[in-house]
Amino acid sequence: MLTLMSISATTDNGFSSRLSAKRIAELTSQIRTTTTETRPTISPLNGEKVADIQVSSVDDVQTAFDSARNAQTEWAKTSLRQRKKALLRLHDLVLEHQDE
Repeated sequence: MLTLMSISATTDNGFSSRLSAKRIAELTSQIRTTTTETRPTISPLNGEKVADIQVSSVDDVQTAFDSARNAQTEWAKTSLRQRKKALLRLHDLVLEHQDE
């Protein structure tokens, strides 16, 4: 079971952050786990509970590690020019969506 809350906080340095329950759900839907155990996630901005997130098993972690290793092997085969293009695109997307 995933419990979601909206959070909004401002840090001491004036940084403001807002995450809607919808956005939290979008992010947490990417979690792949075989367990039903959950743990609360706490916002470092204000100490409030953000969501209950499912806990990964050892097998889940191994599967994620294997997937990341395979992706890294493919990335290593990618030319420097293609890597540069991909990273610059990522940079542009981060800037484009930094207020979300």
